[in-house]
Amino acid sequence: MKKEFCVIGIGRFGKLLVENLSKLGARVVAIDKEEERILSVQDMAYESYVMDATQEKALDTIDIHEFEAVIVTISGDIEASILTCLLLKEKGAKRIIARARDELHSRILDKLGVSKTIFPEKEMAEKLARHLYSPGLFEIIELSENYVMEERVSLPEFSGKTLSDLKFRTKYGINVIAIKRKVPEVNESGKTILKEEVIIGPGGDEEIKDGDILFVLGEKNKVEGVFSK
Repeated sequence: MKKEFCVIGIGRFGKLLVENLSKLGARVVAIDKEEERILSVQDMAYESYVMDATQEKALDTIDIHEFEAVIVTISGDIEASILTCLLLKEKGAKRIIARARDELHSRILDKLGVSKTIFPEKEMAEKLARHLYSPGLFEIIELSENYVMEERVSLPEFSGKTLSDLKFRTKYGINVIAIKRKVPEVNESGKTILKEEVIIGPGGDEEIKDGDILFVLGEKNKVEGVFSK
């Protein structure tokens, strides 16, 4: 059974959300009071409605409680955002995720019982800054507010040492769960090529090589502390 979501507010962020959720195979209901915005997502959304979500009678026409989550992307009109979230809460929305314009807006939404508030521009800026500041960082998977799984280029001082020597867990408080490296190999033509090898769950006697990429798991600040020297 396909997951169903409702996106209220079809600005640039809301439109991208509808598009990406639909690509993942979800059924997305799009709501906005501007007809032009709804027309821009009609081909992507499962259903779309020109509707003012601050009007209780309008929301009564939709089974709000059926959605996995309702995402309120309204941020320019704080009053509309707050009223919409309040009505959604009263109508039994399982999970409400709302875009906040600032910290005060976020605190008000928290008081209303919104499941999660988001700052898309701030989060993207932080992510870009981390990529620029840490060029060895390839990918970040946030497992929770404090824990991450990341790909990091091994530091020069790790080369030639084993995982036991480096004591990642006891010394740094992080775990190396896999290693990706380029291994020389002679192909059928007699040419030496570099083949990618991934070692899952490396043992303590695994020696780190120059250019290795380490998949590490741990608290954000501890991972940053090791690889952002």
